[in-house]
Amino acid sequence: MGFPIVEDLSLSRLVTPYESRKSPIYRWYNLNHSYSRKLVLQLLEDFGIKPGDTALDPFCGSGTTLLACREKGVKAVGIDLLPLSVFVTYSKLLEYSAEKVISDFEQIYPVRQGSFGFDGAKAYLAKSFPEVELGKLLELRRVIYGMPQPQRNFFTLAMLNILREISFTKNDGAFIRFKTDVEPGKLESEFPRQVKTMLEDLAGAAQSASDNHVLRADARRIPLKEGIFDCVITSPPYLNRHDYTRIYALELLFNFNENTDTLKNLRYKLLRSHVEARRTIEIPDYKPPARLEEMMERLQHRYLPNKKVKEMIWGYFEDMYAVLAETARVTKQSGHIAFVVGNCRYGGIMFPVDEMLAEIGENLGLKTEKIVVARYRGNSPQQMKKYGKESARESIIIWEKSL
Repeated sequence: MGFPIVEDLSLSRLVTPYESRKSPIYRWYNLNHSYSRKLVLQLLEDFGIKPGDTALDPFCGSGTTLLACREKGVKAVGIDLLPLSVFVTYSKLLEYSAEKVISDFEQIYPVRQGSFGFDGAKAYLAKSFPEVELGKLLELRRVIYGMPQPQRNFFTLAMLNILREISFTKNDGAFIRFKTDVEPGKLESEFPRQVKTMLEDLAGAAQSASDNHVLRADARRIPLKEGIFDCVITSPPYLNRHDYTRIYALELLFNFNENTDTLKNLRYKLLRSHVEARRTIEIPDYKPPARLEEMMERLQHRYLPNKKVKEMIWGYFEDMYAVLAETARVTKQSGHIAFVVGNCRYGGIMFPVDEMLAEIGENLGLKTEKIVVARYRGNSPQQMKKYGKESARESIIIWEKSL
């Protein structure tokens, strides 16, 4: 099954969070694997979406789609299983008074050091921060939790944004590593800096009341009525083994999960894009992409550092069938769907995720308008050393619901 594939490398930065890290309010907190405001605005224009129309982002991440839709007067709903994403998106959509924020900030700063009592996440957090900084963080969190809304969300988001800066941790691909050669930043300087940045954004960015909202839900079982959205703009997890409960373990354990057991339970329920996720939802009528079985047979004869990769790949496409089925269900006739996805390579075999998801969409009755190649990514050093270099496409799949 062939699909129209076009190349537009002018979109290369737009499928990354590069621009959002500089845009007011968008930059308050960014997940590493997200796209930019300009991409959403361009897609809304391409799809002919007008003020008052409706949009869905079933993997809302940092809230980029919902914020961009608000700029254009488009009603939007975001969905995510990760509580961090739901909180970040919701907090960015709230209306804030700079005067009230400044007044409340004067009550909490300078930060005092509190007691070191904590919950089941204590052991992880104790090794993530200097003892004095952790004590101050816990006291800061206690004071912030006692504030009225929306200031509580404002300061909580500022606090989450600086956790990495004042900890011994750093992102290293799909994992958190502990720094041993760098002195962490100080809460006394990092927290006021972040609050100041966010206050500047309140003055420089237009805030407006909006119907846009976010739900904590599973994109494989969208709890909404059918045929209510004019478009869908999202980026599902890539088939790259990245486990967001590990990448964002610091934030999740500090603010959203009682202990490591609840974090593991969340890990098991996520989309099967990493090796520890489990099959938690029955998915009837699934038909795998035509090439998948042949590619998996080839993979049987290749070395894999983790044997669960094969199970993950099978599970990923099954889960994405459920996501696309639900996405098609809630989209209006003639509505458009855009998924930003990345191809991946295992055992030297390149999996054309974009084309395979396009096929799944076709099997569900969606019409693939085109696959737009936005950029090419490199391979892991291990893959290149053993199998040579082969660039992986990062693409935007665009469907129309034309049942």
